[in-house]
Amino acid sequence: MRQQDGIDPPLSNRDRINVLLEEYRALNALLTFRMTAMDRRLPVAGGLFALLLGSMSSLSGETRLWLLLTLPLGLMWLVITTANHAKSKEDHLRRIDEIERLVNAIAGEELMAFQSRHPMKTPHGTLDRTALGTGLAVVTSSLVMLIACQSVFAALPSVGYELRCVYLVYVVFSACVMFIHARSFIRYRYRKQPSDPPPLHVIRRIRDVL
Repeated sequence: MRQQDGIDPPLSNRDRINVLLEEYRALNALLTFRMTAMDRRLPVAGGLFALLLGSMSSLSGETRLWLLLTLPLGLMWLVITTANHAKSKEDHLRRIDEIERLVNAIAGEELMAFQSRHPMKTPHGTLDRTALGTGLAVVTSSLVMLIACQSVFAALPSVGYELRCVYLVYVVFSACVMFIHARSFIRYRYRKQPSDPPPLHVIRRIRDVL
């Protein structure tokens, strides 16, 4: 169809499907990245726990103290990034589901069905089971490591009572941050944002033509 009066012709059904398929490919690439990033979280948590338990006895007092001070920060970062990946993974899956249904509706037949008919698909509005399981495992491991940090720190002979109290507050604060982010991805629901209205100059051009 020719362009008339400076207004682009409407997209054909083939063009619409091609646009959706380009978004579909991009989302699948992002989904692969999210899944890989989440799968690496559990080995990282296990490695930190092994580091905490296996290296404490062989470290000097000052090095041990610095390790105990930095580990809660690392654990908070681990939980926060895991929660963000879980929520982004949920968004990708729901949008892929939408694209498959849109392509099928435009084509008038079921051409794409992997995500929209996936046997492990959870009800709409519920976090993906794999993301939920991985996220909870990371949070649980991190909380266990926090308790271990507190136990090791309290047993240090060179640490006074006031510093032990300060570290306990630090550990409790870290645990609260983890709980907040765990709750955020457990209760997370995909919400599609409304489409932006056409630019004002496009609306004016359409009105001029009409």
